[in-house]
Formats: sequence, structure tokens, C-alpha cells
Amino acid sequence: MADSNAVEEKNKANDPEAAFEDDILDDSKAKFINGGKSQEDSTVVEVSSASEPSFTGLGKDELRKYAEDPFWVRLRWVLFILFVLGWLAMLVAAIVIIVLAPRCPSRPDLKWYHKEAAYNVYTKSFLDGGDEKDGYGDLKGVIKKESYIQNLGAKTIWLSSIFKTDGDNDAAVVDFMALDEKFGTIDDFKTFLKALAKKDRKVIIDFDPNQTSQNHTWFQKSQKNEAGYENFYVWANSSNNWKQDDGSSAWSFNPIRKQYFLHQVSNNTADLNLRSKEVRDELKKIMEYWTGIGVSGFNIAGVQYLTENSTFIDDDGTKRQTRNFPDNGEIVAFLPLVFTSINEDSIDQLDMLFGTDERKGFHFVSVVLDKLDSSKTANGVTKMLQPYVNASSNRWLGWQLSSPYVSRVGQRLQDRVTIGHALQALLPGTALPYYGDEIAMIDGPTLTAQLSESGNSLMSSFTQLMQLRSNESLQFGQTQFCTTDDLLIFSRHAKGFAPYMVVINMGKSATAHSFVNDKCIGGKTAEVVFHSHNEDHMSKIIDVEAAVAIGSGEVLVLKFSP
Repeated sequence: MADSNAVEEKNKANDPEAAFEDDILDDSKAKFINGGKSQEDSTVVEVSSASEPSFTGLGKDELRKYAEDPFWVRLRWVLFILFVLGWLAMLVAAIVIIVLAPRCPSRPDLKWYHKEAAYNVYTKSFLDGGDEKDGYGDLKGVIKKESYIQNLGAKTIWLSSIFKTDGDNDAAVVDFMALDEKFGTIDDFKTFLKALAKKDRKVIIDFDPNQTSQNHTWFQKSQKNEAGYENFYVWANSSNNWKQDDGSSAWSFNPIRKQYFLHQVSNNTADLNLRSKEVRDELKKIMEYWTGIGVSGFNIAGVQYLTENSTFIDDDGTKRQTRNFPDNGEIVAFLPLVFTSINEDSIDQLDMLFGTDERKGFHFVSVVLDKLDSSKTANGVTKMLQPYVNASSNRWLGWQLSSPYVSRVGQRLQDRVTIGHALQALLPGTALPYYGDEIAMIDGPTLTAQLSESGNSLMSSFTQLMQLRSNESLQFGQTQFCTTDDLLIFSRHAKGFAPYMVVINMGKSATAHSFVNDKCIGGKTAEVVFHSHNEDHMSKIIDVEAAVAIGSGEVLVLKFSP
């Protein structure tokens, strides 16, 4: 039998036709014929036979038997309960982590003008950088000192007196869209702005919208009553007793228009009528022009003169009809990013300058500490500062020690100028140092001359204080005064960040002070992060409840643990 099968298989191998017929009859094989070619070119693939048994799963009745089985029912419930408990455990753990884990301290949304010190340059006397050496400060002089300013810790440069004017009178502007020829060209200025912008640095400029030169095109047209310019200036049919700052009459008669015009600042200027929409529109165009080429903001000068009593009633000697008139606030509302400067005795103007919920105001107001001098006591300085600090709880202040219009802080504080630097850098607000204050420059000589005569210690202290401003508590922390008879003490603390305490000996002799139970301390020990007279004390950890020695005129800044 085996032999016969072997013979049969051999015959099939020799007879392709017979093999092909057998493959057709075999349901375990599938044959693919290649385009009708010979049998030799076809392919046979084996497939499962339908007669072979296969698993098709449990039937419905069988599944129901297992589903209703008590063992499997209990098992399903146990697994479900374990899943729910596990999920609840993870949820509770997540909530506990969220509640108990230390949170990141909140930070206010501070803009560049909140965080960056602005170095005020009075361009006409800053530095003559031109080849002609005409004795006037210019843009080239600013460019030469640009790195010097940055190294002091001031990213922003604030330029005063750059517009084209009549002579040396900064208020007598002939063209708000042209630079003083002695300062430089507009193309050079644009290049300067672009170069600073690449370094993420800003430039702000002075802008006095109150008056122009009588040679300004607007005044020339207004005095002729040309259409559109009739009300550009303050005109009246008769004068009254209003005075300029120098005590002379604030009115002059114009023979062309045959009316009087107002000039509160000087005889060769004329006051603009800022109640006129046409005037405000022109001023806005001017400011948009400067921001368009790269200027980041403006210091609005002469804000006290913006408006006056439109009924022209006589003044009673207080200048209330022409200075800080209530309508000034309405003028401020149309201006773009701006700040202004006020003297120490102008705190009653803050509400008007900062605006209200319904009316826009200045982005910040800078206080010029022009009465800060070496005769001031700790209590006297605290009394001077505290009303402004209290009023700035939801507002932003700036701090100036000098300006083009007051005596320099170096002249007033002399060898105690670091006291002024500390107040400017560490009080809540923006530091606005006037050029030369970093070396205690006095009235008179130029910056270059005094830089060559000054040592580096004072400038180093100034730079250290400016660098301290970057710490969160000193940038936006709450302020508390704890002044004693001779010691001016205040703390700065932002929740979640390291507190700081500033101690200044305003007395005439050294003292030792224990801060036990003092509200300004943030712990029993603190690190010395600034010492005005002894760098060896830097980074030392001191016990503030023990007697801390502080020399006359010294400034000490302490940092506590968060």
C-alpha cells in the first residue's frame, strides 16, 4: 500500500496536469495562476481546512452563568470598590499637596518705569562731546557716557532740554519737532535710540506743553487771528494783577492782535490755551512723533501752569488763580506715558496728578527732595517722607535729590550724600538720579572736571545701592518707619520674600542701638548687605537684638531671612 502511494506521488510529480486537478479538489489549498501561463508558473498556498475545529468564544447562556455566579459578582464589586478608593485617595493627596505646599509669592505687574532707575541728563551742561568743543553739552557727550550710566545701575536715560528754542531759554520752544542744533541732528538721535533699544534700554525726554516761544509758528498765526489758530493761546482784552515767578506782570500787549497774552514763565514766551481741543490734538501729534522714533516716555515739565482761571479774576497773592488750578487734572488725562516732578511741599497735588477711576492721571509722580540737607534730624526727615509714602500705597512715586532748578544734593548734604542716595534707591518708587549726584557733584564745575577729582568709593556705594533695588522687597514691598531720635529706620517687606531694614544715623555722634521688639525687624539675626563706611562688615551676620554700633552719618542695610 505504501509502495503504491509512493508510486502515485511520483506520477503526479511527473504529471503537472494530474497534480493541478488534485489541488483543485483539495479545499486546504488555494492556487493563484499567473496570467494564464503554464502550470509551472502558478502558486499554491495552503489554508486552514474548514473541517478543522476552531474556538468561537462563550455563548450567551454560558456568559450569563458566569455573570450570575456569586464568586464573580463578589470579585467585581471588590475590584470596583478598590478602584474608587484608590481614585479618592489620589484626589485627597492632590488637594493636600496643593493646600500645604509652599506657594510662589505673588508679584505685581511692574512696568519698566517701575523697575528701572532713570538717570537725568541736563544735556546743555552734561558733556561736550563734539569735535568743535563749543562748551555746550550734546548728544555725542551722552553717547560717550552711555556705558558709564548703565554701569551706575540706570538702564533709562532721561534727557532734559533738547528742543529747538530761542537762545538758552528752555521754555521758549520754537519747534517741538526739531532738536536744538547744538544738541545734534535728528538722524543721530534716531540712531542713538535704536542702539539703546537693542540693549533693552529706554529714553525719556522733557516736554513742557504750557507755552512756546513767541517766534513759534502757532503764535505768529494766532496773533493774526488766522483761522484755526485764534484760540491757541490765552488772550484777554485787558490785563490783571497776575505775576510771573520773578514778580513782573504775566501779561503783555500784542500790537498786531491788539489784545493781551499770558506768559507765566518768561517775557519771550506765550502760554498755550490747553482747554482748546485743537491745541491738545497738536500736542498729542508731537508726542506721537517722538514715541514713533523710539522715545519711551515724557516728563511733563511746568505742570503747575497748565491751566488758569478762565474768568481772569485778580489773584489774592497766593497765585491760586494761576498755579495748580483744579482743571490741570483734565489736561493730564489726554497725555500718553508720562510722569511729572513736584517739590516736597506739594503733597496736596497728588490726587489731581494721579487721577481717579474715571480720569486718567500720571503714571507716576516724582518728589524732589530739595529741602533734604545736613541739618535735618531723623524725625524731621521721617516727617517729610512719611506722608508721601503713606499716599503711595496704591500709587507709584519717583525720588529726585537734585534737578536743573534746585541746588545739588552734594552741595546740601556734603559728606553725608550717601544718606540721600540710600533714600532715593530704597524708598518705595523709582530712583531718578540727576547727573553728577553719584559723585556728590556741587553747583558749578562740569561733570567731567569733578569725575577726575572724585574717588571711586562714593560712586561704588551709589552703584551698590542701585543694585539693591532689584530685590523684590525693595522694589514693591510695604514700608514701615521705626525712627528714633537719631536713627532714621524703615523696613521694606514683600510677602514671601526676604525683608530689609535700612538704618541711617542722622545724629552728630555714634550710637549703639538694640532692635528688641522693634516692628521693623524681620528676625533675630540679619546679614549686612550694605555699609556706607566699612566694607569689612559686608556679609556679616549680626544679632539685631544686641547693641548694633552705627557711626554718625553711616547707612546700614540689613537683610533678614524670608
